[in-house]
Amino acid sequence: MHYAVAELTAELSATSNATASATDNLQRAQWRKSLVAFQARLHWRNHFMQRLESALNMELEAINPAYRHIEYCDSDPVLHAWITGRTGLPLIDACIRCLAATGFLNFRMRAMLITTGCFGMAQSWQALQYPLPRLFLDYEPGIHFSQVQMQAGVVGINTVRVYSPLKQLTDHDPDTQFITQFITQFITQWVPELRNFDSKLITHYDSVSLGDYPSPVVDIKVTAKKIKDQIYAVRQSEQGRREAGVMLRDHDSRKRTTTRKSTRATKPGINESQLTLDFRFVVPPV
Repeated sequence: MHYAVAELTAELSATSNATASATDNLQRAQWRKSLVAFQARLHWRNHFMQRLESALNMELEAINPAYRHIEYCDSDPVLHAWITGRTGLPLIDACIRCLAATGFLNFRMRAMLITTGCFGMAQSWQALQYPLPRLFLDYEPGIHFSQVQMQAGVVGINTVRVYSPLKQLTDHDPDTQFITQFITQFITQWVPELRNFDSKLITHYDSVSLGDYPSPVVDIKVTAKKIKDQIYAVRQSEQGRREAGVMLRDHDSRKRTTTRKSTRATKPGINESQLTLDFRFVVPPV
């Protein structure tokens, strides 16, 4: 299913009238109700393409001027470890290797790659945004540049979410049943160096030796705090609040004409696997 989505997105990226064509097809479809979410995503895509058209400098600097002086610690060795899947963080390495081999990751895993790179490794979002398009099958500049800045926390109007690679492993199932499934279906596919290690041992990757698998390149907890402190300081500053208002006026994609509670999780047509870390969909067929 996800591979079909990636292929479709790639076709959309290469076609100038893609949205109109896809919308016309929806009108003739027998599953019109179940495809409403898909049509909404086409409009969402158009919004971010238009954002890039109206803010051409966002490729080079933060679209929100208040965040243009965040201090990162760019490092070629750290960036190389991140993009080649040798960070010493099993989930991050599995994700980037999967992306390199298949051209696709679901939204949450893409977000985790960016937040770990920016916050956990203190690499600037500018450094991270260029290697990824070479791997994405469904690369769309307007979406990509916007999402990188959103996940890096420098847009100023979105909730700052920093996905911990370790918490993504352990929080889903305290009894490690999820981890066992994860290892057999995902890590063992993309990180063969860890195939001979127990799942519980892998969750302690930051404190034990795992053979030829590298130790973490940085202490992501310590580093993430330093970057988050800077981001939150800007958010709470007078300039940060003022520029957030400008961002909401000029670039917000959310409609605010209703106070109805979100039905995101129950709307027909929404693919729940895109909201989770269900790795069964990203292991390529043998």
